[in-house]
Amino acid sequence: MKKNTFFVIISWLWLTLVFIASLVPKPKQYVRQMIKKLLRILGRPEMDKNVHFIFYFLLVFFFILAYKSTKWRAFIFFGAIVVSGIIELIQPVLSHNSRRCDINDLIYNVAGCLLGLIVALTAELLFDLFQRTIKKEAI
Repeated sequence: MKKNTFFVIISWLWLTLVFIASLVPKPKQYVRQMIKKLLRILGRPEMDKNVHFIFYFLLVFFFILAYKSTKWRAFIFFGAIVVSGIIELIQPVLSHNSRRCDINDLIYNVAGCLLGLIVALTAELLFDLFQRTIKKEAI
């Protein structure tokens, strides 16, 4: 199986971060305030849904760039959706009810997964086209 070692490492580290961030009780107040300020600067003040979207966008994006097999990529995409659903279901239990299961969070997770897949495949296609063009010009 072809893989990109750099993105393999990044994707597994990012998955670990997603698990930790999703399953610990609510983050400290100062962390939430920093994230809110950053999102306001970006023009997107609704923090929770944006964080869900970004987490799963990057998760799928990194994993798709890490593994080149079509079968693995399909597994990664659908696996990320299943994992996000499982995390939503177990959040209340593992966070001692400081978090709740929210269908809207799941919708943002799935949207992030879908866009991560599209952007990663598009970036890879454009990069391959660029490399072919450079090779043709060198000949």
